[in-house]
Amino acid sequence: METARQDRVGYRHRDLDGQVVDRLGFLDAAKLRRALGVGYVVEGSVRKAGKRVRVTAQLIDAASGGHLWAERYDRDLEDIFAVQDDVTHEIVGALAVKLTQGEARALANPGTHNVDCYDLLLRGREQFYQFTAKGNATALGLFEQAAASDPRCAEAEARIAQVYLAEHRFAWNMPADKALSFVDVHVGKALAIDSNLRLAFSVLGYLRSFEKRYGDALVAFERWHALAPNDADSLIGVSSGLTSLGRGGEALPYLERSMRLNPNYGHLTLYSLGRTYFQLERFEDAAKALQRSLVRSPTFVPSALYRAAALVRLGQPEEARKLWAETRAREGRDLGLFVANLDEYANPADSARVTQPLREAGLIP
Repeated sequence: METARQDRVGYRHRDLDGQVVDRLGFLDAAKLRRALGVGYVVEGSVRKAGKRVRVTAQLIDAASGGHLWAERYDRDLEDIFAVQDDVTHEIVGALAVKLTQGEARALANPGTHNVDCYDLLLRGREQFYQFTAKGNATALGLFEQAAASDPRCAEAEARIAQVYLAEHRFAWNMPADKALSFVDVHVGKALAIDSNLRLAFSVLGYLRSFEKRYGDALVAFERWHALAPNDADSLIGVSSGLTSLGRGGEALPYLERSMRLNPNYGHLTLYSLGRTYFQLERFEDAAKALQRSLVRSPTFVPSALYRAAALVRLGQPEEARKLWAETRAREGRDLGLFVANLDEYANPADSARVTQPLREAGLIP
């Protein structure tokens, strides 16, 4: 993040789905406070020259625009983790924030002190969140390099598991069943290194869902949420687990809180919302949420299939057929794998609620 004037705020935010949302031209602190519902804003810049790095950071009261704390650090690049630690603790101290046990543990453990490993993780995450075959393949290579550069980095193993989980769902570069076996191996390695790694419980929850072990999935999601109660992503995880168990009414408050915590939510949040509305037979709300998901990520097939089912239930089968044809043409392959993944409920009646309208419209046999 970088600014040219103290009374303005520029920021780059990575939302729930990993999409990067840039606010260009800068926003003043008051507007940012209203947009995100935050009381404080951190701004700063990082400049690198050879093996030296300069980090500036300041904490601003979003209501008044007043500066609560500011500092500049000139360090060797190898000291970047110490700088991050200093900045974090200065901000926590300035705000007199009371951290949860999980948050305190996360701050004390950055995951790696290997600069090369950290760089590879950042580059891999950028590729992974493109949600494409090429991006996933590139991310896997980068995460494997990160794991090799620091064998004690639990996040690297969890990120590898995350890539294979995406391969299971989308079968971009390997058969879905083969990918699933790799997920179990690498999430196990991650938890063996760090038994409280939040990302690992996220991956574990979705893994158990794909294995149709929905009760175990909810346990993993709830563990993730306990470790990160203010993490918008963990709230989405718990909502997913509840919806799969047919408890959509309980899932909605988690989704709503997640969206309040992160107003820049992306297509996966809207997909989760649409799926929950669908499970509750609120088909019009489902169709709207899923359309918004597709606007943000037109290539996310599950949103298209759920929206097609909702359109049929709303008496618009031709629109559903059009969406199905466009999705199939874009994918260039049969949608059977994606339809199979729609069977993600403990109760067969919930699964049938999704597939039956697709069958009625002649979209699946």
